[in-house]
Parts: sequence; structure tokens; C-alpha cells
Amino acid sequence: MQQQGRDYTVLAVFAIILIMVLVGVISSHHPMEYSMYNSSSISYEKGVVNRIVSEDLAEEEGTGRKLGLQVLEVEIKAGTYKGQLVAVQNNLSTTHYVPVKKGQQIIVKIDAPEGTAAYLTVYNYDRTRGILLAGVIFALFMAVVGRRKGFGSVAGLLVSLFFLIKMLIPMLYHGCSPILSSLLTACLIAASCMVLLNGVSAKTGISLISIMTGLVISVGTYYLISGLLSVTGYQLEEGESLLLISQHTGLNVGQLLFACVVIASLGALMDMTMSLTSSLCEIREVHPKTSRKDLIRSGMHVGGDMVGTMCETLILAFAGTALPFLLVLSSYGIHLNQLLSSNYLAIEILQGITGGISVVLSVPVTVCLSAAWVTRKE
Repeated sequence: MQQQGRDYTVLAVFAIILIMVLVGVISSHHPMEYSMYNSSSISYEKGVVNRIVSEDLAEEEGTGRKLGLQVLEVEIKAGTYKGQLVAVQNNLSTTHYVPVKKGQQIIVKIDAPEGTAAYLTVYNYDRTRGILLAGVIFALFMAVVGRRKGFGSVAGLLVSLFFLIKMLIPMLYHGCSPILSSLLTACLIAASCMVLLNGVSAKTGISLISIMTGLVISVGTYYLISGLLSVTGYQLEEGESLLLISQHTGLNVGQLLFACVVIASLGALMDMTMSLTSSLCEIREVHPKTSRKDLIRSGMHVGGDMVGTMCETLILAFAGTALPFLLVLSSYGIHLNQLLSSNYLAIEILQGITGGISVVLSVPVTVCLSAAWVTRKE
């Protein structure tokens, strides 16, 4: 039986790889060609600061930062100027503060319109190595603590990013329905992550059914809450830019907010359903005589505790991301009615409540399915 499960898991992994290859091929044949700005004369290349030619800096009152102009000699590592030592200007201001020193790796913005001399400035620090190192550290911790499942989680994360970048974004860009596109992408991400984490098993099947149920619930909840709050994708902060893109592509801005809600709540759905399924399976494994009724009662108790902490998570996550924005609003002397009626708060409430309700209502579905499965022989 275990060997059969492993065989099915191998087949499922091959199917995931095949789908990813197919998605990659389709994406390459349907590129996102529209560009809002013509940036053909601009490139961003890696470089190393060879020396600081000159500095004209003055300390900013109240912060201690030194603002002004740095002139740098930088060795370019790639592109047209590869291997050359070039003069690069670094303007340190309140909005662009990237102080550099000798030997530091940076990204150089090269603006070279045809027929004119190139203008080189410091764009930012080169964070490529830092990102890779942070990713390796994260993967090592996952592997040490989670072992095989840790590797599966990291692989699932990479697969999720692939489907988001290569599938969902191009589909939205080319005018596919945001509702259908996000639901299809969410199902593929959930199936891939569950298979990579637990293989093809009953727990995987129960979790997937519960996740899909939660996604279906999110559709109705989204339309209910968005109607109550009178909010659509047009109220997004990037709405003006999105409207400009939609004029040259098939992007459906009005329904785009639903895709944001689905992707934002998918992680919580997967966490809730798999945690509950695993808990009930473990209870039955340790106590084989536990009845279906007792399993459902225990599952609802566990699910209730998880729902309680999830509400705190949603509130604190909102508070953390909104803190800078709320500080700025406070300095403007914003009124309570103004804040409660703002597009920003309406969108955050829509995302939180829609995702929260879909997660909450997935609890009884997961509990009943899990209890029915582990007691099926009775």
C-alpha cells in the first residue's frame, strides 16, 4: 500500500513538472509586450565601487544622515560597459539615500539615449547575494527542522511563485477572467504544495477538497462584502496605472481585486485544512477506538482555537503593514469618518473578512471529511 502511494506521488510530481513546462511554453509564446514607458535606452548593471573620487555632503538636521553628492569610480561587471572604470554620480537626498563606500557592490542606472553621452547614477545596493543567502538560510532551517517535509515546503514555495509569475499574471494581463484565473492558479498551487508536502494520500485529498470548498465560499463572500462596501478593483491604489494598462491590453481592472483576495487567503486556507486533517489523523492513530462523533467534537475544538488565533493574526498583520500609512494620515489630521470611508481601509477589510470567512467555514468541512475518512471502516 505504501509502495503504491509512493508510485502515485512520483506520477503526481511528474504531472506537476509537465504542467509547469506547458505553462512556461505558453507564457513564452504570449509575452507581455505592452510597456507603459519607453525604457529601451536605460539599463541597470552590476558594478563595484573602485574608489570615491569626491564627496560634497552635509549632515541633515534631526536624522544625522549626510546628504549631498558623491562622485564614484565604478567598475561595471556586465553589459556594454563591462570591465570599464566609469564615473558615476550618487545624489543623496531625503528620498534617495544610498550612501556607498569603497568596495561596495551596487546597481548602476545607465541612461544612454542614442546620439548623446551616457548618464550614470547609483540606483541602489546590489542585493542579489543577500537575497540568495537569505533564501539558503531559510531553506536550511526548513530542512533541519522539517527534514523531508521542509524540503517539500521549499519546493512548494518555488512552484507557487512560478505559477503566480508565469501563469496568473500573464492570464490577467491578456484579459482572462480574474475570477477563473485566480481560482485555477490557486487550485494548482494548492495541489502542488500538498503533493510535495505529503505525497498522494488521504490527507492530501481531504485538504484539497476543503481548500476548494473554501475558495468557492470566497467567491460568494467577496461579492457580498464588496457590495456592502461599494469597492472594486478600480479603487486599488494603483488603479490609475491599471486603467492605462487595460486600455492597451485585456486587463479586467474591476474584478482584479478578487484575485488579490484569493491569493492572499490561500496560504491561510492551506494551513488550516492541513493542520486540522493531520491533527485528526494523529488522534485516530494514537487512540484507534475514538468514535467519529468524538473526532468531530475534538476537531471543532481545535479548529475553534485556530480560528481565534487567526483573527489576531489578521488584525496584527493589518496593523503592521498599515502602520506607516496610518502615521502619515495622522499627520494630516484625518477624521474618523474620513478613515472609515477611505478606499484603503475598505480594501483591507474586504481582503481580511473574505479570507477569514472562507477559512472559518472550511473548518467544519475539513473536520467532517477527516473524521469520515479515518472512521470509514466502521
